[in-house]
Amino acid sequence: FLQYLPQIWLNYRRKCTEGFHIGGVLLDFSGGILSLLQMNIYCALEHSTKQFTGNIPKLVLGILTLVFNITLVLQHYMLY
Repeated sequence: FLQYLPQIWLNYRRKCTEGFHIGGVLLDFSGGILSLLQMNIYCALEHSTKQFTGNIPKLVLGILTLVFNITLVLQHYMLY
């Protein structure tokens, strides 16, 4: 998550997102959503929560990706 923090900090410090390309963030956000959706589908098919409990790193990575991407989208479209 070193890729997100410098950009979030720079946007905050400058109070603008000029020159920041939001397209990559939106694609990354889509990937996070699809990753969590895949885990949900597997849980439904297996009638088990094994995908979530057995793959904690993937779950945490998906959630953190969404949190950071939502932060960047908010900065770009609402705050600055």
